[in-house]
Amino acid sequence: MQGLFVKIEALVEAIEAEQGPFDVKCLAAKDPDDLQWALILSADWFVTYPDDLTNYLVGHTLQKLDDESLSEMLAVVPYEPGRGGDLLATLKDVQEQYARGRYGPEAQREFIVVDTPHPLARMVVPLNRIHELESAAA
Repeated sequence: MQGLFVKIEALVEAIEAEQGPFDVKCLAAKDPDDLQWALILSADWFVTYPDDLTNYLVGHTLQKLDDESLSEMLAVVPYEPGRGGDLLATLKDVQEQYARGRYGPEAQREFIVVDTPHPLARMVVPLNRIHELESAAA
């Protein structure tokens, strides 16, 4: 699964380079027994994006995956800031805990899967990688 995470991270970074940063960027799965990942994204620029945002995000992520990677994906779900309720709060918390190093040094080498109690995101992969966190702290 690390290969899928690497591909998704690269695609998300390409969108950020073009449009601006995401506040939330995580993969989330609700059923650990049938892993299908949803790419959950939130950004301030969603509010002013002039075209079909979902179409843009799908075109720049899911449509760029090979068949094997695509079979592990469920959807791309964009949330404008202030929307998404407790799901986005859970994902932000996972990202913050990751940024603080809560998940240990192994998280610096590969993507980690974090278990949460949220029914829509029982498993979460934060996509805010160490190199981003180090550059933000500088």
